[in-house]
Amino acid sequence: MNYLTPEDYAIAKSNGISRKRAHERFYHNDWSAERAITEPTGHYHSNNYKELLKQAHENGVMITLGGLYQRIYKGMSEEEAVTKPLVRKSKYIEIAESNGISRQAYYSRVHRGWDKELASTWPIGKSRKKVAVKPTASDDLSESEIDRILEIEVGSTHSGWF
Repeated sequence: MNYLTPEDYAIAKSNGISRKRAHERFYHNDWSAERAITEPTGHYHSNNYKELLKQAHENGVMITLGGLYQRIYKGMSEEEAVTKPLVRKSKYIEIAESNGISRQAYYSRVHRGWDKELASTWPIGKSRKKVAVKPTASDDLSESEIDRILEIEVGSTHSGWF
């Protein structure tokens, strides 16, 4: 079936599912018509979701209650939702978090054009325009890389800073 019929909407209503919700499930979330009009609406604070969350954690899937709810809402089976591993964080997110930089701050910096490495290592609250840190030999940066970083991030060549 390629569309929901008036009878389908009547069945949905009898199952406590609004017309809008049935429409969204079928046309936007790619649910089957039968599932869209018969599956009860989920309330992720219910005991069922809390039990599923416990199962997920026992399976090593360290997901939040809201994340688990979203997986199921978007069409994952409960079994898959509690067993499928989360997507691995990028190495730069891990570096940022180890440096006390939140995920949101990291993404905000990258969105504003920062280099990923600098966005994950530059301390929160330090102005890039007023502060330039001389790279050390352990940074394994070539002279041209130092020039590039300082030219982009500070706006001048490094010779004037040291």
